[in-house]
Amino acid sequence: MRRDCYVRSREWAAMSTEQRHLLRVAAVSAARRHGDAVLSHSSAAVMHGLPTWGLDQKRVHVTRGHRSAGRVTGDMHVHSGSASGSGLVAGLPVTTPARTVVDIARTVPFEQAVVIGDAALQRGLATRDQLSSELDEARHCTGIREAEKAIAFLDERSESPGESRSRVFMHRYGLQMPCLQASIRDKRGKVICARGLPLSVRRGRRVRWAHEVQPG
Repeated sequence: MRRDCYVRSREWAAMSTEQRHLLRVAAVSAARRHGDAVLSHSSAAVMHGLPTWGLDQKRVHVTRGHRSAGRVTGDMHVHSGSASGSGLVAGLPVTTPARTVVDIARTVPFEQAVVIGDAALQRGLATRDQLSSELDEARHCTGIREAEKAIAFLDERSESPGESRSRVFMHRYGLQMPCLQASIRDKRGKVICARGLPLSVRRGRRVRWAHEVQPG
């Protein structure tokens, strides 16, 4: 992986992308090349267990003080910025979930930002007040307008990356937005679906007898 850090190829091949990234984080942390840095962006997302759909996981992302210039090396992406708004996860300094969402929303496309932001709210890892506070802290940073748009679009009722991406798709093409987590009942009043999407199908599941579906 890097000098003095190794993993068996068979074990590496069996790992998920997130597990591989956590090993990269461990290797970088063991080297302690950036003692004043905190894990941030997609690396912080992995540490917090947030979805990483569409995020860069080939490099470990850290943030250092404003006096340090940002740079990209073979296995690291060093961001320049305030190292405040962080805590410890597994003994490592990591940006808070709210700070992580805002950092990512400033630097990735809208869809990826919504996926991770929805998850942070839905899991109770961040609140809207915390996100607003982090937006205010980052008001002079690059990408803040894009972050504000993504944060305003978040919905804590989205329960999966698929639901978040569906909302973005509908918004992008001017379709009717879903009523998330609405209950759909059959003619006997039995709940047969308790999810969003104003359609007779849900991601991965189809309502076979549409004539039985009642609104509510």
